Amino acid sequence: MNIKIYGLDDCGYCKLILHALKKANLSWEVDTSNLDEFNQLYPGKEYPSVVIDGEFIGGAPALIKYLTEKKLL
Repeated sequence: MNIKIYGLDDCGYCKLILHALKKANLSWEVDTSNLDEFNQLYPGKEYPSVVIDGEFIGGAPALIKYLTEKKLL
């Protein structure tokens, strides 16, 4: 599973995303420097956001829902 987080260095929702991924025992990549790339790939989408295997998942609430539905949490 390829997980990429587009977020900020010190962000409450980013911390929630990281906590959920740790709890699910998953690895990820964080991109805090490329907001322009994010906006080009996912125009109008919320930030911070998670992309899994190229599929836009969304922010922290959407990630928690996704992980719960996949029975990873």
